[in-house]
Amino acid sequence: MNIKQILNAENHGCNYIVEADVVISDGEYEIFCYFNYDDIFKAEGPTVGKKIKRIFGNTFIDISAIKIDEQKCKIEKSPKNNYQYLVQGQLVDKYGKIKVNNLTFETNIHIDKDIIVGDFIQFYVDRFDCFI
Repeated sequence: MNIKQILNAENHGCNYIVEADVVISDGEYEIFCYFNYDDIFKAEGPTVGKKIKRIFGNTFIDISAIKIDEQKCKIEKSPKNNYQYLVQGQLVDKYGKIKVNNLTFETNIHIDKDIIVGDFIQFYVDRFDCFI
């Protein structure tokens, strides 16, 4: 995944962007993300084309993932909220790592005990955060 577009950038008095809304893409998916640069010792921020090292899918309310029968992967943007996405993917580990085709990311979604590694699940991400 690389940064495709930078929106609403703030530098808070620094010489580089500290936080921004960004669009990241791998050619298959485009995801609207929140970027917060927290390494003040490296004077760099996001730039178009920069590689994303980590993606995290935040869920802000305590809900559980739902196990789905079909082995289908998708990331679908909510029409009502720029940050919210419906995700269907495969559980990679019991700690919330998810694989959606070639995209793998971590999330804080609650995984019930009846869901095991390798199962396909569905859940909502309230906001994706990305890190360079």
